[in-house]
Amino acid sequence: MEIDSNSKSMSVIAVCLLFILTSIPSQVGAQQPSEDQNFQSAHTGVDFPVAWDDTSISSEISVRMVYPAMSSGESKEMAGNGPFPWIVLFGDIDEEISDYMLLSESLVKRGNIVVVTNGIEQSDSTNVQSHLDLLEEITLFMQENNNSNNNTQGSFGQIDLNHWGVGGHGTGAAAAYSVYPFWQHSSLSSSTQPPRALFGLGTDFSGWDSGDNWDTLPPSNWTVQPAWPASALFITGTIDEIATRGDNLPFVNGTQYLGWQWMHVLGANHYQFQDET
Repeated sequence: MEIDSNSKSMSVIAVCLLFILTSIPSQVGAQQPSEDQNFQSAHTGVDFPVAWDDTSISSEISVRMVYPAMSSGESKEMAGNGPFPWIVLFGDIDEEISDYMLLSESLVKRGNIVVVTNGIEQSDSTNVQSHLDLLEEITLFMQENNNSNNNTQGSFGQIDLNHWGVGGHGTGAAAAYSVYPFWQHSSLSSSTQPPRALFGLGTDFSGWDSGDNWDTLPPSNWTVQPAWPASALFITGTIDEIATRGDNLPFVNGTQYLGWQWMHVLGANHYQFQDET
C-alpha cells in the first residue's frame, strides 16, 4: 500500500480496524461470558456526519467521545440509526484527546463510536490495574449515555453496550494490549460484556522490561482470559525507528493466549496516526 496523504492513510487503517472488529472468531477465552449474538447490521449507506463531545468523567479523567451524528460538529445530536458499537482508543504519550480526529472520523463515519483518552505515560503503560480502572469509568460513562440524553443529545438507546473493543496508539496501544485479557477482574464483569476487539497503531513497548507479558504484569492472583475471538491487529509504519517490528514482536509473541496479525503500512511513520502530521 502506498500512502500519499493522511486522509487516505486513515481510511486504509479504518478499513483494517473494521475488519478486526468484525473478524471470524479463532479462539475461545476460558470462563468469559458467551458473546451476545444481537449484532447490528453493517452500515452500507452514506457516511454518517461526525460529532464529538469532550467530557470530564471524573476529577482526573477527561475523554472525547466521537460519534455518528445528525450533523457534523461539536455537541450535535447523535444519529438515531444505532445502537452503535464502540471503541476505547488510548492515546500516545503526551498526546491530547483532540489529536486523533482523522482516525476517529474514519471509524465513526461507518457507524462506530470512538472514546479517546489522553496520552499514556511511558512509565504507566504496564499499569494494568490503572488501565482497568479507566475502562470501568468509561464503561459507566457509556452506560449513562445510553440510558439518558444528559451528556449527548439523542444518545438514549443508541449505544451497543455489549459490543466494544480497546486499542491505542504508541504507549496507549501498549496499555490497551496490557489490559485486554483481564476484564473478568473488573467490578463490572458480572453485568457487562468484556472487550472483544484489540488493535495497536505503532505500539510502543519501550516502557516494558524484557520478559514482561500477561503472566507477569498483573497481580499474582489474576488469570489471563482474553474473550472470544481472542485476536488482534497491529499496524505500524516502515520509515522510522519508533515502534519497529523488531522491538514489538517479542512482547506480542510472548503469549499463547492470542491470535494476531501484523501489518506494515508502506511509507507511513509512527506520527501519521496523529492529526498534525
